[in-house]
Amino acid sequence: MCKAGNLSALSQMLQILNDKNIVVSPNMYNLILVEASQKNDIVLSCQMLKKLLLSGESPSATSCVKFAQAFREVNQFTELIIFLKEIVSETSCSSISSFINKIIFAFAKSGQKDSALAIFEHLRGQNNSCLDLITYNIVLDILGRKGRVDEMLDMFVSLKETGFVPDTISYNTLINGLRKVGRSDMCFEYFKEMKENRNEPDLLTYTALIDISGRAGNIEESLKFFMEMKLKGILPSIQIYRSLIHNLNKTENIELATELLEEMNSSSTCLAGPGDFKTKRRQRKT
Repeated sequence: MCKAGNLSALSQMLQILNDKNIVVSPNMYNLILVEASQKNDIVLSCQMLKKLLLSGESPSATSCVKFAQAFREVNQFTELIIFLKEIVSETSCSSISSFINKIIFAFAKSGQKDSALAIFEHLRGQNNSCLDLITYNIVLDILGRKGRVDEMLDMFVSLKETGFVPDTISYNTLINGLRKVGRSDMCFEYFKEMKENRNEPDLLTYTALIDISGRAGNIEESLKFFMEMKLKGILPSIQIYRSLIHNLNKTENIELATELLEEMNSSSTCLAGPGDFKTKRRQRKT
């Protein structure tokens, strides 16, 4: 029935099964959710999401993205908020946080960042206890990508006031958001705070700091971060090598640039590339 697109008949069949107390598998709910979302059937999509959650299962990330994409074609955001508030009130906070995170991320991923932020604000106003650190990290990332860094900084303060302790992801998101709008001085302030709070910098942290220093013409600072990360056992990425080599050539330090080029080429098979950064970002948001 799904392949034939007969969602009305499928919905009736599910109702009959439910009335007879016949258990429907979560995979079936997920399948119907995807099909209903692709046809912009918001009512059936919401029904399937609710049944999945009440069955103890969480919709897949792919299903959530399909669900969000349906709202690009219809103007039913008010209905969505009402639905999400109902879900939050009927589901325990321990199981709803992951779902809320997937939904907010899905709307952002489908090009509806303002809607993602609106969902967060509506739910924060209703029941802040069902939001977690991952939720705040996703919102920080959305604000940073939109260049709304003042709001991002306010959200970081709110994160801490709510009682959450920022982690490495929180600081990386903040630093990268500030880096993109050229506020390098604040990047180093938060890097200092990050280390003071015993959050270990990782490859993403050093990539941002090396880029910031290089763009400012401070090659010595870039090299200092480069050595620091290697001493910590963090393998530099191809992106870092290329950034350093480019800036060394600009300052006519050809000898060191050549040395780093040879080092990069000799270990290129085990260095992180652009695809690894995308994978890391996907992992930190789920």
